[in-house]
Amino acid sequence: MSQESQNGSGQADEIRSQFSEAHLRVVLEVVRDHLMAQMNQLDALDAKIGNMFGFASAITAIVLSFLAIKPDSLNLPVLLLIILGTVVYLAIAVLCLRALIVRNWHGGPDIQDLWNRLQTNLHISGLLHQVAYELSEAYEDNVGSVRTKQTTVNLLVFALLIELCFYVPAIVVAIFISST
Repeated sequence: MSQESQNGSGQADEIRSQFSEAHLRVVLEVVRDHLMAQMNQLDALDAKIGNMFGFASAITAIVLSFLAIKPDSLNLPVLLLIILGTVVYLAIAVLCLRALIVRNWHGGPDIQDLWNRLQTNLHISGLLHQVAYELSEAYEDNVGSVRTKQTTVNLLVFALLIELCFYVPAIVVAIFISST
């Protein structure tokens, strides 16, 4: 027997002596559930980011459409507010793209690698331990991506409010100018 296989079998024996198979299955289930919840959270954050970009785009389109219909209402204050609102919109677009590009999360062990392990004589306890460990590593690896997306969502809410603070007064002033 090679040294490597003796070490692998020694590790499995050590794991077997520390935990029962039932304990390892519980740990595996909990870790898998946490990873699935995290993956669902990443999907939800991506959806929020996409919705916020759509909302910011709709606001910008409505404001610019109104001003295209009423070009006589453009004056320096309205133009300045429109430019500032558009700059904020562009910042929102960059934030959204930056957050949506983050796709470096991990979903767990490689299926082919897992299949190869099943073909060895590794005891089930050792296999359960390895899979639970790899799932927990994937969860930890994803924490940064989740944090980045959560921070971006918080910044987007703030940026949307700023965008509205520029566009709403621009429309109000434009309406006032066009009615006089």
